Amino acid sequence: MTRLEDLLHSLTTFLVRFHDSQPKILSKLVSESEQNNTRSIAIKILGDTSEGNGTRLKQIVKLCNTVYPERTPLLNFILNQIN
Repeated sequence: MTRLEDLLHSLTTFLVRFHDSQPKILSKLVSESEQNNTRSIAIKILGDTSEGNGTRLKQIVKLCNTVYPERTPLLNFILNQIN
């Protein structure tokens, strides 16, 4: 794995964990039993080309912004770096 791939996986993992840490989000991306496999879930999201990983990540960021809208610039920056 190259460093660039590792960076993409880490940034996507950050978005997944941030999404799941929000109190108003009821449908978590990672279940309680898979907490140690968050990175593998992020890799699956990046690898899913059926609906486009950019679309899925935009949905994740949009859901996160409902709780803390002031974090929108940070989340959009991370999303742009992934894309």
